[in-house]
Amino acid sequence: MGIEVQDMTARVARELGYEDRTSGVLVVAVDPQSAAAEEGITRGMLIAKVRKTEVLTVAQFRKALEEIALADRRELLR
Repeated sequence: MGIEVQDMTARVARELGYEDRTSGVLVVAVDPQSAAAEEGITRGMLIAKVRKTEVLTVAQFRKALEEIALADRRELLR
């Protein structure tokens, strides 16, 4: 996907002006040649949902992406 994320913490949320919002993952790096960059994802963005699935941690974010990839592969096989 071309991004690196970390769990949002209260301290980081305050520093970035997210008003203590600690749910979601923070984008800390974006590969400029990636699909994420093409879609406008930038460093410092907060990702709270992947499609309709709420993500509170990096682990949940990765799982949501894996589920999307699996669903896409299944669709290709139909």
